[in-house]
Amino acid sequence: MFRTKLIEHRAYYNLRHKLFIYSLLVATTIGLASNIIIPKYLSRTSYIAGMLAIIIISIIVIRKQYRLQKGIDNIIRNKKIEIHQQTIRIINSDKSIVQEYTIKPHSIIKVKDSYEMPDAHLKSILNEFSGKSIENYIIYKSDKTEVRLDFIIDSFYMIEQLKKVITNWKVTGIKVESIN
Repeated sequence: MFRTKLIEHRAYYNLRHKLFIYSLLVATTIGLASNIIIPKYLSRTSYIAGMLAIIIISIIVIRKQYRLQKGIDNIIRNKKIEIHQQTIRIINSDKSIVQEYTIKPHSIIKVKDSYEMPDAHLKSILNEFSGKSIENYIIYKSDKTEVRLDFIIDSFYMIEQLKKVITNWKVTGIKVESIN
């Protein structure tokens, strides 16, 4: 079984990108200003004023980061996805089943070639900077139903659990198609 947080809205990826940019902005500003610009180019009295300006700007940006993080938390807080051999379940925070998709022999499951943890590698960090967030999802298709289920992977263990479920589907004859 595989269980993780469900991404309920695709706006998650845009908010995550903005949060990354703001974090980079704060770190760069504080680093450059406090280590290079202020000590080298300003006098002692200007140094204190410069540091106060950096602190105030940082507080403003950190408040914006906090709001973005709250937006992200609202998108992923309420529901989880559980992927079993025979079913895919969407579960509320009170553990009640919101939606259940039964995996039948004629069902088609579309999976990505590889699943990744965001920010686990330099390549994924650079992609995040350019606005290409890592998207982890599966697509369930059966009869007249086709649904894309986006989720968060936050450990390498979770990736291995998902791989086991996918392998079991293939072994039992469920049609698994590759995306990418």
